[in-house]
Amino acid sequence: MKLPDLTIAGAYDPADFENLLRTGVAAGGRKLGLMTESAPGRFNALSHEEISALHAYLKARADARPNELHSNPTQVLNIMTIW
Repeated sequence: MKLPDLTIAGAYDPADFENLLRTGVAAGGRKLGLMTESAPGRFNALSHEEISALHAYLKARADARPNELHSNPTQVLNIMTIW
């Protein structure tokens, strides 16, 4: 399975990122397959503050090291599985 490029999270504005995690629907209303199927059950329990913190972390990582997350997205996926 191909892992997603998590640097794209830095391009989302906070409201669109929260909507993505709560509904699995990307900005512009695009459905994202597995994300659309699993996000509502997996991430809906996160508070607004937790989602904001996750977005800030991913954005900071993407801004600081644009190629690192692209080459090793499992590092952030491991953090997300804690929730």
